[in-house]
Amino acid sequence: MEEAASQFSQIISQKEKQLSNTGGLIQRLQIVKQLAEFYCYTDTKKAEEYLLQLRKLAEAKGHTEYLAHYHAYNAFLENQMYNYNWAIAHQKKAKTLFEEEGFGEQLTDIYIDLAGTYFNLNMLDESEMWLENAGRLLKTHENPFMEARYLYRRAQLYTRKYVYDKTIDLLLEARALMESSKAEKSLKDYNTLAQIYSGLGFSYMKVEKLSESVVSYLRTIDICEIFGFKMRLAWYYLHTGNAYSALGKFKKAGKYFKKAITDTPEDPSQYARAGASANLGQIYFIRGNYKSALSMYDYAERLYSQRQGLDDDFNFSILERYRAHLYAELGDDRKTLEHYRTALDYAMKSNDYKQMSAIYKDLADFYEEQKDFKKAYEFHTKYTSSRDKFINEERNKAITELEVKYETEKKERETEFLRLQTTELQLKALRAQMNPHFIFNSLNSIQGYITGDNPELAAVFFAKFSRLIRNSLEFSEFDIIPLEDEIQFLEDYLELEKERFKGDFDFSINIDEDVEEDIMGIPPMIIQPYIENSIKHGVRDVKNGFVSISFEMEDEENFICIIEDNGVGRDVASDRQKEYQDKSHRSMGTMITQERLGLFNNSADKKLSTKTFDLKDTEGNPSGTRVEVRIPVMEIDKNFYQH
Repeated sequence: MEEAASQFSQIISQKEKQLSNTGGLIQRLQIVKQLAEFYCYTDTKKAEEYLLQLRKLAEAKGHTEYLAHYHAYNAFLENQMYNYNWAIAHQKKAKTLFEEEGFGEQLTDIYIDLAGTYFNLNMLDESEMWLENAGRLLKTHENPFMEARYLYRRAQLYTRKYVYDKTIDLLLEARALMESSKAEKSLKDYNTLAQIYSGLGFSYMKVEKLSESVVSYLRTIDICEIFGFKMRLAWYYLHTGNAYSALGKFKKAGKYFKKAITDTPEDPSQYARAGASANLGQIYFIRGNYKSALSMYDYAERLYSQRQGLDDDFNFSILERYRAHLYAELGDDRKTLEHYRTALDYAMKSNDYKQMSAIYKDLADFYEEQKDFKKAYEFHTKYTSSRDKFINEERNKAITELEVKYETEKKERETEFLRLQTTELQLKALRAQMNPHFIFNSLNSIQGYITGDNPELAAVFFAKFSRLIRNSLEFSEFDIIPLEDEIQFLEDYLELEKERFKGDFDFSINIDEDVEEDIMGIPPMIIQPYIENSIKHGVRDVKNGFVSISFEMEDEENFICIIEDNGVGRDVASDRQKEYQDKSHRSMGTMITQERLGLFNNSADKKLSTKTFDLKDTEGNPSGTRVEVRIPVMEIDKNFYQH
């Protein structure tokens, strides 16, 4: 890892020299982009300088890709400075630009980053939505490092659902992807690896695996120090110190608290430094170094006070209680009592029953030592009441955590069950569509053109057949595909069926001008079974059979696919089917489609539906069948779907 860090530094040094001697715009853009990215992780001021250059160069010549990277890097800096709303604004601009250019991998990265920023804002539904988008897009390309970033963000969400065993499993999987891959890592990859170890440190603390927590946090610090990642070091030092304190190793804990305070000038995390100062003060107190302890408490209070617009009553209460303990050791009863009462005021403002009960217990003990048993009894009663409220809160919290864990696991089981059902039905639909009669007769037709010395026509139909088979296999992997691809699939299918039946029927496909088939989505293999029924049970037994397929908007939220034929009608078709059953292939397509529609409707807000009408001529005789498939408008990002 040290070698990789050294190589990064050497490359950046060379790039800075090249920049001063480079006149070509594209080359300058590339170099400035690399420099901006590097310094985003290592030097904020330099990063801002190069980002300004990057934006000016990109805007001057209209280079959308570089402008997108400018916004992505700016978002990273804003995140580091805790300006989350600004970060989202930049990420959404980058998203739009990457979408316009069709950069799938960069778009995946932005979705993952958006999930992270919304997580930082505690907007978990939005975070989960962007992560789902990233997960779908990840299927279109293999990138172990990006998958590791995706798993890390998923693990973060599980921490808010208190499912720490699942969190740890995901983080270990992400770590394995990062460390086992032989591909060259970027600085972002190493930064993600540091975050993964930090996540492990946090999760191990939650399940009381303290030694594992320390090891993980130390690994985080190693990566950050080697590569010069300075923007979160104060937090990592603080967490490491806390883990050592939990193990009772106060000397080592103090070392990392000191580093959080003194060795992180570029880290804006005042809160982390304040926490480290308070904790270091406690270590000085344990050692009897009261003067240094008070100095650390005062410094922590100043840092907490600098946090604009934030209420730190709980932290002020902690510091006041620490001071009270210290003055009690010094035998200064007046100051002891003064700090206890101030600590209690802050605790009551923060409505923290745990802190209140601890202070009431301290006050009860204090007055008992003073032989003031009346006040000792008074505060002991308040201690008991506050303790009971705290225990009740903890019980309710534990119940809530269990409920959240249960609902999370239940939802995952249901989602997995639906996914398996959907996959099974899509495979059944594929088998129903690609029945032996269709495949063999299509190939026989193509062979007939070859042997009949018409290779041009054979090539045309073979291309359609190959595309149909390939698309059938690929479509079965997706929940939603672009409508234009479904229409192409139907056209190929109808052309082959028409040829298979030697032109005994004709067809048309009409698309209303309001239907935007390039951006509208549709579940795959939904329409074809109804067309198959029209051909097999309707028009193939009539002269001049015709199947009409049209797509038109019903309203702003729905469009309709209408399959209409001039066949014999459902009653006649049913009677004929009773007389003759095709033993080798019974058409199960429409039944499977109805099952798939049911699953889709159970898992989606927008619903699909079908209606079937028997058509009559002017004399009331059967003249065909009309099927209407009502489909909700679902916009599809074509980066999710590439074939």
